Amino acid sequence: MRSILPISSEEFLYYFRRCTPPRGWPAVLAVANSGGPDSTCLLYLLASVVKSNPSDGDSMPSEVVSLHINHDLQKPSVTMAEVAEGTARALGVKHLVTKVPWGDPPFPSRPAAGAAIEETARYARHYALFRAMSESGAEAIAFGHHSGDQVETVVMRLAMGSSSHGLAGIRPVRRWGMGEPTPVATFGIEGMRRWIVRPLLGVSKDRILATCEANRLPYINDPTNVQPDLTIRNAVRHLINSTGNDKGSAVTGDAIRNQFPQLREALRTLQGWSATSDTHNSLREAVAVFAERAQSIDRQVTDFIKQSALPAPPSTLLLSSKELLRITNLELRRAVVRRISRLVSPRPWGSLSAEVNGNTSLLDFVVSKVWMEDGNEVRRAFSAGSGVIWVPQVMRPDGLVRERDHGLEGETNLWLVQRAPPMQKNTRPNQDKVDSLVLDVTDYLTRTSPVEVLWDNRFCLKFDPSLVSEGILDSLNSSQSLARVVVQPYTKWFLPSLVLRREGQPDMVLAKYPWDFGHWKYKRTTDMQTGVRWVGMSFIRSWDAI
Repeated sequence: MRSILPISSEEFLYYFRRCTPPRGWPAVLAVANSGGPDSTCLLYLLASVVKSNPSDGDSMPSEVVSLHINHDLQKPSVTMAEVAEGTARALGVKHLVTKVPWGDPPFPSRPAAGAAIEETARYARHYALFRAMSESGAEAIAFGHHSGDQVETVVMRLAMGSSSHGLAGIRPVRRWGMGEPTPVATFGIEGMRRWIVRPLLGVSKDRILATCEANRLPYINDPTNVQPDLTIRNAVRHLINSTGNDKGSAVTGDAIRNQFPQLREALRTLQGWSATSDTHNSLREAVAVFAERAQSIDRQVTDFIKQSALPAPPSTLLLSSKELLRITNLELRRAVVRRISRLVSPRPWGSLSAEVNGNTSLLDFVVSKVWMEDGNEVRRAFSAGSGVIWVPQVMRPDGLVRERDHGLEGETNLWLVQRAPPMQKNTRPNQDKVDSLVLDVTDYLTRTSPVEVLWDNRFCLKFDPSLVSEGILDSLNSSQSLARVVVQPYTKWFLPSLVLRREGQPDMVLAKYPWDFGHWKYKRTTDMQTGVRWVGMSFIRSWDAI
């Protein structure tokens, strides 16, 4: 029988460098350390390569820190925490432990027995890890997901009818993102600055175990990972290990057992896309093909936007209909729509809600409207969700862009993709509503240190209270004026402006997001049009793939 080789330091270094974030490695890299074999192996390999390859610019982190989250939901939690800490100590790695504070907002109450414990625990773990990253100073975190996890993810998505985009599986490197519009999954501005990496994503589980054994690394297996009636992922893992023959006999709950037919069919479909007879190798081979195709599409979308985007108002995207028609592949067209929606949408960046929920029908609706030959039908503004609207434009021969076609010779048809007009209720002041477009920021101006505020999930506003003029502070501190400073939209593209509101007096505009209205050529400067030094505004959404 052929022996299974452990992962060498040289091999891991290759995997690790392939996960490098676009701006290079931050000084501190965190590792999500559960005490299980995957994270134990990852922590060992990372600690080894970082110590053996001192930081050279941004090519390597200078420090690795171990983060352990104790859910305190099951008896093995204490043992897993001890094992995780022992491994970190033996490797000379800084170790931080966070116990989930159930019931302490934004964390939910401790889940009751029989509830959806795994899903609740997962959200809580990610939020706790995000907090722990702040404490440790880490701007990137490594997870120990391996090729088996990748296969399970693709089987689950295939069973749910996912598109080719979803079948690409887990990315080896990506932004953390803004999360979802729920308290325990909201990460805001900081989510755009942090990264998740998975260096072991192409490595099999048996090689991870071999690495632990070869280096005498102690670990503990989480008993919940082998309970097929606990989560869909566990059920998929059980199906794969039983070569897809189980019909749900190992599952006691109806909710998961009822999904076994779709899971089995997805597993067989995935196996059928590979010529390899070995079950695990065939699955990994098929998944690798999906991932490679997705990376190719990502590159094509990135190149298209980079080369084809025309000067436009900040937070919008302007594209020529002629350039769009150069894309003939349906899959690539859908990918372009998803990427554009994620850029422009006021929904949290990185969430499905910012990408029309990945809904194939809605994506195809957008494709049918945008990719039509010029002159075949009248172009009209439309929306397909995500708070995004596509507006037809024309560029005159002199370069000016207008919404209406004046019938001039030489006009070029364009599409402007922008934030859709909000519901009326979101244009009223509401400090507690996260998607309100009128945000009271008065309290931030009375603090002692600079602060950042996310507005409309699209703009970052930075305030330096030490530079606020005495006149404004006097107005805010007066018990009679009831003055407030608010952020509110201006222009039909909903750019931010800062306004001083005083009872019985006209509003005073303090600052506006700067840009040149001429030919829509964005004026790249950080200075406010009004010259206000104590506030800065920037558009923080990214149009790149990750």
